[in-house]
Amino acid sequence: MASLPVEPTYRDVINNAFVFVHQSLHKLNDTLRKKGSTNKTIVITPSHFLDAIQHFVRKKTFSEISLLCEYLD
Repeated sequence: MASLPVEPTYRDVINNAFVFVHQSLHKLNDTLRKKGSTNKTIVITPSHFLDAIQHFVRKKTFSEISLLCEYLD
């Protein structure tokens, strides 16, 4: 895994968060498989990740607009 820059950009932080979620789900699936829970596999497709990204963008945009409205009032 690549080391983080001394001052990561906002984009780096968000990318690393999504990578962390992806890696965590792989570890969880491995743990479930080792316990013999073969019928319990968490499936995350690329469309799930795209939906999560779109949701994040909507929430961020809404927060920015709310802060701007508060500032202008």
